[in-house]
Amino acid sequence: EHAVTAERVRCRLIVESDFEAICDLLCEGFPGHARAWWRKGLDQLAGRAAPDTMPRYGYCLDTGSKLVGLILLIASTRETENGPAPFCNVASWYVMPAHRGYAQLLVSMALKH
Repeated sequence: EHAVTAERVRCRLIVESDFEAICDLLCEGFPGHARAWWRKGLDQLAGRAAPDTMPRYGYCLDTGSKLVGLILLIASTRETENGPAPFCNVASWYVMPAHRGYAQLLVSMALKH
């Protein structure tokens, strides 16, 4: 039932034009939150400054025809005893059941930061 066909899945950075598809995935994965709630969160991320060395929104899994997974990241700069340093936290993570075998790609990309 959850078999993945021979489609190519790639992991890439999320861009603002992905927001509607991201909302679709988040509503599927977290049905307790309304679409407007997710959209507001994405818009808030869009308005935040992110360090140049960090992903602005996170990463998605893309089949070429649709997004099938995502990891939303909140990147920021914090003052430390050694000066400013980038920090990154996971906000949300969801992969469609048929594509869960690719979830580690998202984790690997996020852990780079």
